[in-house]
Amino acid sequence: MKVHPLAVILAICAVLALFLLPLEAAGVSFVRIFGARTSGATVPMLAFADGSLAVDGTPTSVAGTDPAAGAEISETVPAGKRWRVLGIQFTLVTNANVANREPVIVVDDGTNTLFQSPAGANHAASLTWAYSASNVGQPVNGTTATTVRQMNLPALLLPAGSRIRTSTTNIQAGDNYGAPRLLVQEFAQ
Repeated sequence: MKVHPLAVILAICAVLALFLLPLEAAGVSFVRIFGARTSGATVPMLAFADGSLAVDGTPTSVAGTDPAAGAEISETVPAGKRWRVLGIQFTLVTNANVANREPVIVVDDGTNTLFQSPAGANHAASLTWAYSASNVGQPVNGTTATTVRQMNLPALLLPAGSRIRTSTTNIQAGDNYGAPRLLVQEFAQ
């Protein structure tokens, strides 16, 4: 009798769910496991407390949406996916209205804020500055209009519906964010 591969995967998920439930109660949301291919090669995977499995994702560059002037950046983890955000890069062009802006990167679950990282520097009128954030390196605030501001970003594993967005102190109607570029490790949910 031949067993369908999907049946084997579902059985493994059920066993892992029983194994992971006590871990979830202790605050562990996933564990790293290794599956085997028919070729004998091992496949790194993540087993989540809800019983789902995800093959380790390959780093993927995601072109974000270009928000209208006066609007904030907001990128949502797609349905059926999980993202580990490795980095984000964006620019902010400020209009001539006199005000000090400060971009803040916000990570939320669609409703509740999970993490915030302020730029740590005032972005004045009529300037174009580039910003980037990753989970490596130290925050850096440059002194010229073309210097990249480096912000902190933890290596969070985000479920579908989570957002990576900006919240800018004193944003003006004519201020304009460019389309962000994200480097993510994407997993099927």
